[in-house]
Amino acid sequence: PPPLGTEAPPQSSGSGGSTSTSAPRRPKREPPRETKPSPVVERTVEPEEPVVYGRRRFLSVRANPLALFIGRLSADVEWMVAPHHALIGSPHVTLAQSRGDLPANATGFTGANATGFGVELGYHYFLAPELEGLFFGPSLLLDSTRPAPGATRFTAYGGAFDVGYQAVVGPGFTLAAGGGLLFITASGAPVKLAPRALLGIGWTF
Repeated sequence: PPPLGTEAPPQSSGSGGSTSTSAPRRPKREPPRETKPSPVVERTVEPEEPVVYGRRRFLSVRANPLALFIGRLSADVEWMVAPHHALIGSPHVTLAQSRGDLPANATGFTGANATGFGVELGYHYFLAPELEGLFFGPSLLLDSTRPAPGATRFTAYGGAFDVGYQAVVGPGFTLAAGGGLLFITASGAPVKLAPRALLGIGWTF
């Protein structure tokens, strides 16, 4: 027997006579994983492209060769201020030349010896959104006429309405043709009506 005052050693368990003491194992805690935020995918919305009808042209300059047959030098300057809408200005000079009653009235009551100058201001609506294709519109006429050398000038005024078609070929060669009806009067003169033909040759920019 062991001496008094001493504790007996622990009893062996199991085979082999070995002794062991075991404590319950705690599960290992894994360090928290870093969570990366998912990447943000930015979506870009491309703006819609406007519809383009060929090459957009805004300015047309044309000479009027038909006016030479009635003794008038004339040109057109047309500017498209918005799609379909154009303003036109036509300065002219009238030369002394023998002409019939109808063209004499149409050019501001000009006889064979009359000279003068004037301008026509108008508006054209184009069915296409550019200076090409079918057009129509009104205009105002203003003429200063000297009926003979040394005579007193007088003013003729009126209006017109025209319908025509303008073609632009290649880089800008332009041909315009049409017709219309005008009325014109002056102080002390009756109102005269006259048909007219339009022909313009020039360039559109």
